Amino acid sequence: MLELLILGIMLLIFAMVIWRVMSTKSPPIKELNGKKLLYADSGGGKPFFSREYHIQSKPDLIYRLNKESDAVVEYKHREKCIYPSDEVQLLATVIAARSKYPNINVGYISLADGTFQKYELPEPTSVLAERISLELRSARLATAKFNEPVTPDPAKCNACSVRYACNYAGVEA
Repeated sequence: MLELLILGIMLLIFAMVIWRVMSTKSPPIKELNGKKLLYADSGGGKPFFSREYHIQSKPDLIYRLNKESDAVVEYKHREKCIYPSDEVQLLATVIAARSKYPNINVGYISLADGTFQKYELPEPTSVLAERISLELRSARLATAKFNEPVTPDPAKCNACSVRYACNYAGVEA
């Protein structure tokens, strides 16, 4: 009887470990299979920093696609949709990562359910920075606490690129 109990507990622990690994592992993007991994965010380490645009960011992954092209991957652990703020984050990440990997011209945002969106980004860094300049300005103002009063709107808050720096208590991060 004791052996069965121990076996049952071991199977339960094994099942929990397998579930944990499967639930936290980001889905692979098949287009990147076989490509050389240049960088993986391991949790530690310094973020990439663009001195020219004063942007710092840490991508989840950077792959070498070919001699002239690298790709940034940003994983989102939700299964819903890609928000505009995710796209802003991707562009900011590309700008920062180009300080070390100047050939980044493709970006991916991957969701937990395995869906992903591919972004072709052949533009120069200055054009990418211009595309997100309004969001950058808003984020910098929000973190400096010089922001305007927030109007509660959950849909807008969820899509906002500065929601994590917002001091409005109703925003769920």
